[in-house]
Amino acid sequence: METETKALTEGDDFAPVRAFLETKEGAQPPTVEEVCALINPQDVEAARRQLEEWELDGRVVISKKNRVGFPGRWGMAAGKVQRSPKGFAFLLPVEEDGEECFIPAEDLGGALHGDTVLCSVGLEPQPGRKRNASVIRILRRGVSTVVGSYEEDEYGGYVVSDDERFGVEVNIAPGLTLGAQPGEKVVCTITAYPDTQEDPLEGAIVEVLGPAGEKGVDILSIIRQQGLPDAFPQEVEAEAEAVARAAESEDTAGRRDLRDWMVITVDGADSKDLDDAISLDKLPEGGWRLGVHIADVSQRVQPGSSLDKEAYNRGTSVYLLDRVIPMLPTALSNGICSLNQGVDRACLSCVMTLDAAAEIVDFEVFESVIRSSGRLVYDTVDAALAGDAAAVEAYAPYMALLQELKAMTDRRYALRRERGTLQLDIPEPVIRLDETGFPVEIEVLPEGPSHQVIEECMLCANETIAAWMEKEGMPMLYRAHEAPDPEKMADLSLFVTNFGLRNPGLASGVTPKKLQQVLDFFEGKPEAAVVHRVLLRSLAKARYDGVDRGHFGLAAEHYCHFTSPIRRYPDLVVHRAVKRHLHGTDDASWRNAMRKRLDAMAEQCTQREILAMQAERAVDDLKMAEYMTRHIDEEFDGVISGVTEFGIFVELPNTIEGLVHVSTLQDDFYIFDEKNYSLMGRTHRKVYRMGDPIRIRVVKADVSARRVDFELAGEERGSRRRH
Repeated sequence: METETKALTEGDDFAPVRAFLETKEGAQPPTVEEVCALINPQDVEAARRQLEEWELDGRVVISKKNRVGFPGRWGMAAGKVQRSPKGFAFLLPVEEDGEECFIPAEDLGGALHGDTVLCSVGLEPQPGRKRNASVIRILRRGVSTVVGSYEEDEYGGYVVSDDERFGVEVNIAPGLTLGAQPGEKVVCTITAYPDTQEDPLEGAIVEVLGPAGEKGVDILSIIRQQGLPDAFPQEVEAEAEAVARAAESEDTAGRRDLRDWMVITVDGADSKDLDDAISLDKLPEGGWRLGVHIADVSQRVQPGSSLDKEAYNRGTSVYLLDRVIPMLPTALSNGICSLNQGVDRACLSCVMTLDAAAEIVDFEVFESVIRSSGRLVYDTVDAALAGDAAAVEAYAPYMALLQELKAMTDRRYALRRERGTLQLDIPEPVIRLDETGFPVEIEVLPEGPSHQVIEECMLCANETIAAWMEKEGMPMLYRAHEAPDPEKMADLSLFVTNFGLRNPGLASGVTPKKLQQVLDFFEGKPEAAVVHRVLLRSLAKARYDGVDRGHFGLAAEHYCHFTSPIRRYPDLVVHRAVKRHLHGTDDASWRNAMRKRLDAMAEQCTQREILAMQAERAVDDLKMAEYMTRHIDEEFDGVISGVTEFGIFVELPNTIEGLVHVSTLQDDFYIFDEKNYSLMGRTHRKVYRMGDPIRIRVVKADVSARRVDFELAGEERGSRRRH
């Protein structure tokens, strides 16, 4: 059996321990020895180490009397500290059903943003307030590296974190500055944590990124802040080069030869990691033969190799405006794995037969070798399909294929709409930078038909592979999107009712089709964008899972990610499972071993995806704030996109969002109405409601904090909107 990486084999099966402790809730807590016997009766020391790790995670508490229980057993709560720039913090619970608590600044006990802590908790709070908590033990430090600006004063050097939530300066001794100059962006490691709120935090600079205003330093700071690995270890690069060299002369025996098929790729103009290609043939009896051909990365990246370990650790490629942090070295991602035009490439092909209504009636999956007939670009395909003469001429060899693809995918889309798939319209900004890295244009461009063509083809393959693998009982990673929380649906129902939709039908048995009917009701209305946004926030978050739970948003019974193995590790896992099944090497031993790894793999891939999204959003926010520095005191029309107790968020047509702080609303005392997403003046009853159009003036753009501040402009200052 192939050897997987250590990270993939180590499990963390807390479920039996949780169930055991739950049975003891009303009785004497079990001893450490009893719990260790449950964890690993053959190795007591290993079991004890695992139990201590769970204690550091905040899952359990080991009492002074050597007994084990949940923190709540002793009136405590465990979680992560989420600190506010204002000094206070919130305790985010370890368990999903745990209670979020408020931690006053004076009760942090030396805990920093991101730390895992154990807290004592107060009595039942007043209605509408969170229970107070006080840190009694810091279990794990959450931050070991700080990215920020190096400064000096009469007492010496120090680093101010770019993350306002960190809230503590890091003192740097004279010999540990690495030559940094005041005002430069740096990375420092923490060498000594404070024991109390008053003790200093000490560190050493390990990297000088450069002057704050120098091109690329701002994005590099975010890369370091998020802990993204932008350089590959030397042994990984060497292995990639060796794999690429070997593949140039690789024998294609055993693969079905599709090099005479018309196969095309359609991607962005700047894309270099081309991992999916498509083909389509009209069948004589009606219907089509759709081929989705995906780069066979599993042929190049072997389990347990340095390449595999690094890809697993990264989880995904990250796209940050002017650069890409790839999951795989460029020798693979842009080279031997990329389906470049005119070269032979190993693929895993899913060829599906569709009837005249575009229903999938048959399929075949096999290893193949293709030769891309054309490297097409989204914008040019859109222009060609719209009849632009220059684009039609440029893509003349592919026009018949493109038109047939458009006809087929239009029918596929109609089928998905009929079954109830959600079509959320969330605008994505296009941020254009000049040669210095400054954002000179931010706009929202509608997606053309080419994106829908590719999306429909990829969805066909993803659903087909997932249904097949589930039927065969194959252990692998699925893309799970579960039904939304009923309480959130109740809030959504109230929200859309306030906008005029009576009896939205969301009280029970919510289906994606019902939600799509809500979206259809608001189509073309001013509040459509905000309804889309609120609905999205009301849905569960998609994640990776070892169980095929279906995809609520797509109204798909089975779903996985199969089509992007160059940039997503879960797709590589799926490919390996598919190929084992094709080759008959998916024996019971492999299946059992794989099942034990799936939970850890799913969590790793999900967390790396979240981290990538956070980094991408941080870069967008930074450049949006930077863009607005040239628009101070200008007025814009926007829409209220969020309401909180401290103010209203307003989104401009280009998706830039800023805060109108409640302190600037000086005509009244405003009360936050959480259920109705609004602020209401206590005296004059003026209402600021999510979705309302509003005119604002730009007051401040803080690039380092990645934040834009607005205030009301023009007639908005004196307007009155009543219930």
